[in-house]
Amino acid sequence: MQINTITDYSKTNGTSWYSDTIITTAIELIKAFGEVDRGHYDDKSQFDWSLELSDGTPFTIYDWKEYRKFGTNERIKFHIGGFDNHSTGKARKAILDILTEITNDNELDVLTQAN
Repeated sequence: MQINTITDYSKTNGTSWYSDTIITTAIELIKAFGEVDRGHYDDKSQFDWSLELSDGTPFTIYDWKEYRKFGTNERIKFHIGGFDNHSTGKARKAILDILTEITNDNELDVLTQAN
């Protein structure tokens, strides 16, 4: 499933975390979804993407409460926000498909299973 960046943040206002996460690096997410324009290491999140699946399902990807400046190549847990757990699960699968494709990293899927 295709994922598109959205700039109308009202589409993702009110999303929440429903336990879906991925373990990856910020640089891998930047390669997949482009630079972020929100977040700072003093905030609750440094990296925050507002995205939409090709079926119109909005969701977010963000680091949560690291409260430190971490390297863009450091593997950390990123949260997936959405309007319900079905949406975040669907988004997680699409994210993993794209990251696996662009990184050619079969290990990525194993790392993300510890959800």
